[in-house]
Amino acid sequence: THAHEAVTARDYRLALSHALDSRERALNAAAQASAGTAAAQSAADTAISVATAAVAAAKSALQAGEAAHAPARALASVQTTLATATTDLQEARTARGAKNFQAASAAAHAATEQLAAIAEDLNAMTPAARRKR
Repeated sequence: THAHEAVTARDYRLALSHALDSRERALNAAAQASAGTAAAQSAADTAISVATAAVAAAKSALQAGEAAHAPARALASVQTTLATATTDLQEARTARGAKNFQAASAAAHAATEQLAAIAEDLNAMTPAARRKR
């Protein structure tokens, strides 16, 4: 708008100066947005990797618990939580594919937090022979 005012006042040198300043600010804003997007993408990728590893570890522990004939109630609780966490992980991957990095991070963190909440139950299902020193 300053450039338009300068043109109206017939001060073309000032108008050009304002236009160049506006262009520079726009380029800087675009560069910052690009850097922010790259950081968000990296954070989402990290969160998805952590959640993927947590789901794999939980599945292994659940299989070990099943093999050790852990109580059905404990198995059912862990299976339900694992299913929910797996669904959250799929949502995170879908959001990542749609370049919605904030939603991807949130869903991946939700999956990881759910699995962290049942970590003690998973450890309790591990056969005693594995836990001996």
